[in-house]
Parts: sequence; structure tokens; C-alpha cells
Amino acid sequence: MKSYIIQEIGQLPVQIEKEMPLPAADEAMVHLKASALNHRDVWITKGLYPGIRLGATMGADGCGNR
Repeated sequence: MKSYIIQEIGQLPVQIEKEMPLPAADEAMVHLKASALNHRDVWITKGLYPGIRLGATMGADGCGNR
């Protein structure tokens, strides 16, 4: 799957290819139809969002179905 991750504070996220994760027994797989970057992602790139570690996947907004 394609994923955008933050590698350095102050830099734009980079696109990488990741393996599709398998859900645990108490989780569900959601097939995204659309995803988006939002203000949270901007704050992350500026180092203003607490607790985020480098390598975090960007794009917290999404819609899809199970």
C-alpha cells in the first residue's frame, strides 16, 4: 500500500510502499476510498504536534468501507 511518512521535521512527507497490515482478531480492515492531509499533518511537519515520532504515517482523515 502507498503511505506518506514524515522522515524529518520541517520537510514534506515522502511516499513509500508498505506491506498491507493484517487486522488482529478484534480489529477490522477498512478499505479507503479517499484520504486527506489536514492541519494535524501540517503541525506534525513543523514539529508542533506532541508525541509524534519520525516515521509516522500522515493522513489521519479518510473514508471507506469495511
